Amino acid sequence: MTQINKHRVLAYLISLALLSGAALAPAYAQPQTPAQWLEWSGQAREQTNFVGSLLYQHGDSLETVKIWHAVDSAGGVRERLQSLSGPHREILRDDQVITCVLPSSDSRFIHSRQLRTPLSARIPTDMSALEPYYRSALGEQDRVAGRLAQQVTLTPEDAMRYGYTLWFDVESGVLLRAEVLSPNAKVIERLMMLDLEIREQISEAELTLTQPQAGFTRVTMPLDEAAQTPTTDSNWTLDAAPAGFRLHMNELQEISGRPQPVRHLMVSDGLASVSVYIEPVAASEQIEGPLQMGAMSAFGRSVDDHQIIAVGEVPAGTVERIANAVTPFHSSNNAGH
Repeated sequence: MTQINKHRVLAYLISLALLSGAALAPAYAQPQTPAQWLEWSGQAREQTNFVGSLLYQHGDSLETVKIWHAVDSAGGVRERLQSLSGPHREILRDDQVITCVLPSSDSRFIHSRQLRTPLSARIPTDMSALEPYYRSALGEQDRVAGRLAQQVTLTPEDAMRYGYTLWFDVESGVLLRAEVLSPNAKVIERLMMLDLEIREQISEAELTLTQPQAGFTRVTMPLDEAAQTPTTDSNWTLDAAPAGFRLHMNELQEISGRPQPVRHLMVSDGLASVSVYIEPVAASEQIEGPLQMGAMSAFGRSVDDHQIIAVGEVPAGTVERIANAVTPFHSSNNAGH
């Protein structure tokens, strides 16, 4: 796998992972603590229709995206995202299915769990679950997208995870801006709303993807984990993850473009998550050692003729430690057995 292609993989994992980070909440008594701000913002995705554009920065790269966010009376959410810069990409997702229109050369990478979950949905509503590993605090108020915003910081207690600085709209609870901070407090990713329009409703036409043209591919896949191939029987195990990271998934998944199911392990501390993909070397594009793009880190290694790739929005040392902690019970020629 060439260096250019490696960076294309990571750039794609990143570019759709955080691009939908805005959320709105209805009128609500203004929170007084960081935990209340997180809880208030967490209600947004299920209660408010909006259209907006946002800026996403990772390293020296800048991207802009338009988002249509629609909810129904039962709290279901549908989102359409359309790139406004760089290669044309679109995503339409609801609670069950995600459909992508993207360059054909990128279609084999859409299986990443990270691209399915926007930052706003990954911010926990229960701060108590993070307290052993993050400190929270209220910061100063500032203006973002022409609106007054309250700053909330989540500072990690160790170097195994990133810090987050968040700005919420003081009137509605909107997550207007988010920054991801390295262990040395350097901003490595930034997400910021540029404009925002609260709507009574979003039309079906606005939630319709454009038809792919030559050189582009339309792919649909389920979001419901139950639609995958669940199993509790695996010849792969995670021996020693960093403190606070727990195994949340260990299952086989059918992935577009792969000749057989791929073993997928996912560990999380409640905010940060790392996915580990395991498949035979012959079926995968090999990555050996570390790769970095913005806040997204990856580490690849080969074990018993299998490729192990750990990828997540965590420091490089964390994905390396997790990748090295994955071990087989015994040699196998099948990633899922």
